[in-house]
Amino acid sequence: MNDIRKLKRFYYSSPLGEMVLCGDEDKLCGLWFVGQKHFPDDVERLEFATEDCVFVERTLRWLEAYFSHSHLPEMPNIRLVGTPFQNKVWQALRDVNYGERVSYSDIALTVSRLSEKASVSVRAVASAIGRNPVSILIPCHRVLGKDGSFRGYAGGLERKQWLLEWESRGITAELQMEHCE
Repeated sequence: MNDIRKLKRFYYSSPLGEMVLCGDEDKLCGLWFVGQKHFPDDVERLEFATEDCVFVERTLRWLEAYFSHSHLPEMPNIRLVGTPFQNKVWQALRDVNYGERVSYSDIALTVSRLSEKASVSVRAVASAIGRNPVSILIPCHRVLGKDGSFRGYAGGLERKQWLLEWESRGITAELQMEHCE
């Protein structure tokens, strides 16, 4: 993570459980379900942020819109700290649209193109996806096995399934509204 002394934390009660936001004054650096796999041990030592902190205010606005099926506002500024490979994987995830589902192989192909390599290991991609430091906003929950099966999610497979179903219901509601106009 960034220089831990400069970061702050804020807790958010999501429909899927308590989450912690971590960031500096204006950039979100982490968003995890409390206790999830790869939850950073040092988060609990961070100073508390307030709701008027820029990264908190923007992230809360986005999360509230997401969890109410409202029009999503501009994404908060995000600062990702990882290896060059992880950052390419996380960038590929950011390009996966709301409600879309892709496979780990699809992400590996995208990263291969970004890296200008003949191929990229699906296993390495899966490992980088598992270390995604910004849940939901960087949508690793939209990645499935090549056969469409639910595979790994640091926040738990139940949450992954819930998020995918939630997005599907949001798309359905949006389409129904379009047909009423």
